[in-house]
Amino acid sequence: MNQAVFDLAMGEELKASALDDAENRKAKALKLGRSLVRKAALSRSGRIATADDAALGFVRAGLPADYLGNAAGALFREPCWEFTGSWIPSQRVSNHARSNRVWRLV
Repeated sequence: MNQAVFDLAMGEELKASALDDAENRKAKALKLGRSLVRKAALSRSGRIATADDAALGFVRAGLPADYLGNAAGALFREPCWEFTGSWIPSQRVSNHARSNRVWRLV
């Protein structure tokens, strides 16, 4: 086996490449998701949002909550978002209370 097992730089490079691919494949869904999280953040005094805000917006629009698929990892991949350092449990039952990053619109 020639592939490295432990190589942080390689892992980060592969992650970025996979996110680029997902972002390109799901551009339309990602545009809608980004609009939904921006709207959610602007409705809150702290201007915060999580991936659950996009999922809720999709459901309200008659789409599946997981409409973004792997592109969900690129949802907050814009310079207008900063990670707050906080995590909160997901409200989506299918996520089994997995932690979501909390992002702030700057």
